[in-house]
Amino acid sequence: MDTRRIFLALLLGLAPASLPAGPQDWSSLSPQAQPAPGPTVEIGTDLSATELLPKVWILASTSELEGFGRVSSNALLVAGPRESLLVDVPATEAQTRLLLDWAAHTLKRPVGAVLCTHAHADRIGGLSAAHARGIESYGLPLTQRFAADYHRQAPRRSLGPEETRKLCGIPLQTLFPGAGHTPDNLVVWLPSVKVLFGGCLIKEAASTGLGNLADADPVSWKRAVALVQARYPEARWVVPGHGAPGGQDLLAHTRGLLEAQPAK
Repeated sequence: MDTRRIFLALLLGLAPASLPAGPQDWSSLSPQAQPAPGPTVEIGTDLSATELLPKVWILASTSELEGFGRVSSNALLVAGPRESLLVDVPATEAQTRLLLDWAAHTLKRPVGAVLCTHAHADRIGGLSAAHARGIESYGLPLTQRFAADYHRQAPRRSLGPEETRKLCGIPLQTLFPGAGHTPDNLVVWLPSVKVLFGGCLIKEAASTGLGNLADADPVSWKRAVALVQARYPEARWVVPGHGAPGGQDLLAHTRGLLEAQPAK
């Protein structure tokens, strides 16, 4: 049993926190110094949501990815005053539709925007399901270009290398720290709750290797993780693209794996 399964198994059987239908004051959220994850709910086959903090869920979806078999991947959903922000989507349209339905009907916070952290299938594979519902999507110009190369739907709006904005009533920052896992990997910082979504730039604590290196730049990757460490020292939760969340230790662990990578 891998770390992700253990993490979910410890939480099974707990019901998801429900949200009232009215507007919420996002700024009122104040995470503890040592927050503990909340409950996990099964949304559908191979799709679950774990409450990381009030109004913040890690979405784990397992899909068949070409060349890698069945892979569990993380997205992040953050419920704002009236809408939810989704960071990445599952790899399939079917799972993405289930997720969108859950946000709209269970949380009463329909997804209003999607941030895409890079162009691999485990980040944008189900994006067409969001576009079919008129949901806006954002990504780097590189992500838009690579999505077209991979014959996948691309994010519709472009992001600059570093942006601070509010989407769905949620303050956030997006940062392109440089090439790493891919040439277009983006991280998302949620300052109100001190959550950093590292995506596939960051490895979970149980990782003993760097995973898919087909599009990776290990030398630049080291610099990118170092920049993220320096930029977000206040992060209390760090969410990797795959596996269990952690804290600042995940950034240090990822740098350690990169240091151990044989020089070419």
